[in-house]
Amino acid sequence: MSSTSIVIVARNAARTIRRALASALAEGNYPIILVDDCSQDDTVAVAENEARGRIQVHRLCRHTSLGYARQTALQSIETPYGVWLDADDELLPRRVATMTRELEAGGADIVSDGLEIVDGETGLHLGTAAIPEFLRAAKIPARLFERNYLPGIGVVGFRTDFARRIRFDPHLHGAEDVDFVLRSMSRGGRFTLLEDIGYRSYAYPGSISRHADNQRSMYRIALLKHSYDDVRKLCSLAGHDERITAWCLVSMAIFRRDFPAASAFIEEAASWVGDPDEILEPDGPFPLSEGWRLCFHRGTLLLQLGRTAHSVPILEKAMDICPSAEVANNLGVARSRLGERAQARRLFETALFLFPEFADARVNLESREAERVTTHPLRTHVCRRDYSDTRCLVGSP
Repeated sequence: MSSTSIVIVARNAARTIRRALASALAEGNYPIILVDDCSQDDTVAVAENEARGRIQVHRLCRHTSLGYARQTALQSIETPYGVWLDADDELLPRRVATMTRELEAGGADIVSDGLEIVDGETGLHLGTAAIPEFLRAAKIPARLFERNYLPGIGVVGFRTDFARRIRFDPHLHGAEDVDFVLRSMSRGGRFTLLEDIGYRSYAYPGSISRHADNQRSMYRIALLKHSYDDVRKLCSLAGHDERITAWCLVSMAIFRRDFPAASAFIEEAASWVGDPDEILEPDGPFPLSEGWRLCFHRGTLLLQLGRTAHSVPILEKAMDICPSAEVANNLGVARSRLGERAQARRLFETALFLFPEFADARVNLESREAERVTTHPLRTHVCRRDYSDTRCLVGSP
């Protein structure tokens, strides 16, 4: 019997499940588990026809959450290891074998890799998203508390007994995979992050991961389960210095909407800055000067706290240091609040010129009340939630 199961959770996936299962069947004689989350289409019939008796189907009696569906799937596994596959995606050849080898020989509890990104409607290849080197180089991926840097965080390979100890939170419908990985880390889970591109992800506008507000809300719940002190310890174990740790905690606190803590961590980071022109991590997630980062976060925090007039000169200084879409957007929000509509419009247009796919600026430009504040710097590495640019839409974890 195979040591690894391929595990799929599906809801109304009749359109794509055949493709996903074809990739699973091509991997070899691995057990395939499908948990159907109360589909109202022919998902199960299509899956059973495609799998030709090689699939174990579990039908949920009611639709609740992704966390509940994933936990049901987890409890159904009878093999030592498992690999997740989304119902609208594909495994690339030998992904399961590669992950199984790492789980068996490498002693990992969780294995992750990179992915190809394909437009679901057109089939157009949009690029690849590898796991960033700054994350792979760390002893443990503690900076996942700063932001989700794993492009395929929901489709990892895992050791079944370990995953059952961690469990999925049934209250989370979205970011349940991030929550699982963060709690795995806090419980001492061993991670292997591969250079390989082992997965093909199809981008569809209606997928849950594209609902940024819901994802952000669920991500906040996940982060609230962890104390800042515990995350600081994990950063130290990962080998990060005090300044990288402080910036990690800044991001975490802002996602939690804990503004007093965010302010304190910003000043902690500032205390380690000697040269404001220094770029702390040229190959890291935010290769911008420390002076820019301090101005961006200080000004944006004041904006979130309603201290609009105080935020303007600080954000303007950030714009002077380095013109950027996120600063232009936030300055636009500030100008709009101050009744300076024409200036606000010009700033939103500037933001879209700098980053044409920028959702926050687009919404602000088209809204009567411009209130979408960009709370974090835009990413500069390829990631799953941005399907047409090398940066991710703001708001996504």
